[in-house]
Amino acid sequence: MGVLQWVKNMGNRNLKVSFKEKNKKSKQKDTGFNLPENYHLFLIGVSEYQHKSTCKDLSNTCAVKDIESTEKVLTEYYTFEQNNVKKLTNNQATRVNIRDQLIKYQETLTKEKDALLIYFAGHGAFDEDEKTGYIFPYNAREEEGSYNFSFTFSQFKALIEDIKARYILFVVDSCFAGSAVSVNTRKFDPQLGKEKYIQSIA
Repeated sequence: MGVLQWVKNMGNRNLKVSFKEKNKKSKQKDTGFNLPENYHLFLIGVSEYQHKSTCKDLSNTCAVKDIESTEKVLTEYYTFEQNNVKKLTNNQATRVNIRDQLIKYQETLTKEKDALLIYFAGHGAFDEDEKTGYIFPYNAREEEGSYNFSFTFSQFKALIEDIKARYILFVVDSCFAGSAVSVNTRKFDPQLGKEKYIQSIA
């Protein structure tokens, strides 16, 4: 399921993202859930890479176009305000810049008020020996069999897990994205019961 379809489904179910009527102020419908006040969008798109021997440029700048299309839909039709959008493209999307933005979210977002959607579009890889998936920022470089200035999915997960937002969705549009590990660590406890479990993650 694509990121836009996910958001549309959420809007249709009136769970986490509400729909903006054109030329009307956005507002959330009463669903019985205590919904976050702020929806943050972190977009990372890399179509052009610094080290061509490691990553060839993506044709038709597709990665950047994809995140820009996502930004347009979410800010025009859903409750993502432009001042809550952070976008890094091509040479802006270095490993350091991506890490620093995630650390900023760790310091500023709260469970009471915030939800976060992270969308990465660009190159990825999978190390068969280590059984590890990677995503490649702009300055990723392969040297002697190692991917420098990149993120393993477990490294990215660790950064995300320290963000205190109530809802976090991490979408990866890259090769080997299926090797990404889940960022949801709140497992269902049968002893807790369904209703209390839903309340604990709502």
